[in-house]
Order: sequence, then structure tokens, then C-alpha cells
Amino acid sequence: MWSCHAPGLSYDRMRHYAGWSEDNEYYITMKEIHADFFECLLEHVGKIEPEYGFEFDVDRIPDRVQMYQWLNMWGNLTHGARAMVDFPIWLQILPKILFKVINRRDDGIVSYEELRCFYRLFIKLPEDQVETITREAFRALTSSGDFPLTEQVYLMAFANFLLGKTPHGPGKYIFGGFKDCEAGQFQVDYSCLTEPNED
Repeated sequence: MWSCHAPGLSYDRMRHYAGWSEDNEYYITMKEIHADFFECLLEHVGKIEPEYGFEFDVDRIPDRVQMYQWLNMWGNLTHGARAMVDFPIWLQILPKILFKVINRRDDGIVSYEELRCFYRLFIKLPEDQVETITREAFRALTSSGDFPLTEQVYLMAFANFLLGKTPHGPGKYIFGGFKDCEAGQFQVDYSCLTEPNED
């Protein structure tokens, strides 16, 4: 089960972590994303409850969501999606806000230290794993240092997180990483970032 009350803390935690005031435009946007996310979640919970023999009371907001409901929502959102533009607008904006949260210097490039701090202080990875995971993540997210971790690169990694067909892409490090096997790992080719735009 997943508590519907816990995520309410996350946008406040993001505000505190990023050092934003309550009238900061990114914080206000994050609150709107949070509201849209819950609307989407409740819509999907309502769609699948009857399949399990329960009546869904639209006047009563559930305080917990079962794992099958959570996975069903994400399954419906990702079904048929090929790019970020195929997702609801709130999900397209979310990675841009997350990038701003991580990039505390607000210089447009996430540094190794900023990523490490995000994992340690916000994600709260175990202290003995922070350095190793940050090293792996930064290497994956920057193509072994060939490209700076700009918003564009972060957005591609977030798209990989949502749409990747294997657990080995850089998207697995958006929230600190996932355990996986060594078989089938691959490097992401960021060369398209250096090619001139075709008009």
C-alpha cells in the first residue's frame, strides 16, 4: 500500500531542499503538478476498483492506494507513449522542476556534487552507497563525462526512466538507481546533441 498523504510532504521537502520561498514560481508549479498527479491517480483508481468488486465512491478520497492501482496508473500512462509529448502536461513539466531542484546553483548544469547532495540529502540513499551510486549515475547521465548534465540531457534521461525498455539506461538514476544484473548494459549515444540543427 502507498499512503496518499506522504507525497504531500514531497513538494514541501523539494521547496526546502531547493531553498525556494512559498511564492517561488517553481514551488507553485510543483504544487499544481502534485494536484494534477493526484487527480490522475484517483481517476485511475476509480477506473479499476470495480474490476476487483469494490464500489468507488467519488466523494470519498482514499487515503491509501494499493500497489496494483499504482502500477495500473503508470501502465495506462505509458501505454502507447513514444515520447514525453505523449504524456499529460504535468508529467512533461515534472522533470524540468526536478532539474531545478537538483541544480541548486541554478546555472543550468548539474554538477557531480549537486547530484551527490540530492541523493544524500533528498533521496536519502544510505551513506555508504552515496559515493558509489553518484559516480555510476554521473557517468551514465553524462556519457562518461562527454556531455554536461544540462536540462536537455536530464530530460532525455527522465524519458528513458519512463519509456526505457531495459533497466540499464541512464534513466535508472533519476531517483538514485535500481538494482539490476550486469547483462545487457549499454551506453546511450548523446552524439545527436553535438550535430548541427537541420532547418
